[in-house]
Amino acid sequence: MPRLTTMLAALSLAALPDAAGAQQVRVALLSLTPLDAAFRSWVGPELEKGGFVAGRNLVVDLRHGSQQDLPAIARDIVNNRPDVVIAVSSASLAAVHAASPSVPIVTAGADPVGLGFAQSFARPGGSATGFVVSGAELDAKRLELLTQIFGTGQPLAALLLSGFPANVLVEKAMQDAASRIGMTVKYQAAAGPADYEDAIKAVQASGARGMVVTTNPVFFRDMPQISELATSAAVATICEWPEAAERGCLIGYGPSRADLYVGVTQLALRILKGSRPGEIPIERPSRFELAINAAVTRRLRLELPPDFIARADRLIE
Repeated sequence: MPRLTTMLAALSLAALPDAAGAQQVRVALLSLTPLDAAFRSWVGPELEKGGFVAGRNLVVDLRHGSQQDLPAIARDIVNNRPDVVIAVSSASLAAVHAASPSVPIVTAGADPVGLGFAQSFARPGGSATGFVVSGAELDAKRLELLTQIFGTGQPLAALLLSGFPANVLVEKAMQDAASRIGMTVKYQAAAGPADYEDAIKAVQASGARGMVVTTNPVFFRDMPQISELATSAAVATICEWPEAAERGCLIGYGPSRADLYVGVTQLALRILKGSRPGEIPIERPSRFELAINAAVTRRLRLELPPDFIARADRLIE
């Protein structure tokens, strides 16, 4: 098995004088990709606002690994008895829940109701709550946005991460959207960087001029590589997060990553302060942004409809 990547962001059993006697809590974060930047930028500061400071009354355990490694990493996390686990993506949620159905989980992005880990958004009822970006619904919306550029008379494509638990939700949402608007979607899977070139060649051979890069942390991490391969193959991409347009995607559409991580941390704080996850309603983002990379537009020799450009929140040169 590949070596499991582990980082303890803070380990201290002694509180500072002003926190003497304070109970120490343990927060774990698990993802397919490193979370150091997200913790520094959003999670850590939000925890501090809630009164939990690394080195005083907080131990933080940041973990990441491949889909194959996640189950073992999750078991190790659970053995350390965390007070709450922030699980980024459906793969992390599934791994933590399998390791312990009772450990409190706040999912970042994944839909615990759709995946069967919660009863409803208003009353989750189990061990998981979360801040859901509705990746499947947004991927379907991204497909519809592409049809506003290319029409419905030719196929479009969707790039899926092989074995990703949310794929079943994504494909259903996209197929429903495709049937409703009368167009065809070609699905292409890739397990990681070694597969991207062949996957995009297959998309190009299918005749699809546009491709939805579906929601997951691996594709966002690898966005520069995916975007460059697709643009070189004359395939326009629409991707998760507005920031994706800054990383080479033609269009980035979705909520902000800051909103996601701040929202997730606020839910984790409620658990740290005594609430049960099953009693905390699952939340959704309220703001969505559309960003367009003008340089990629020129490379693709693509003329976007004026009304489409007018809707953009950001135009990136």
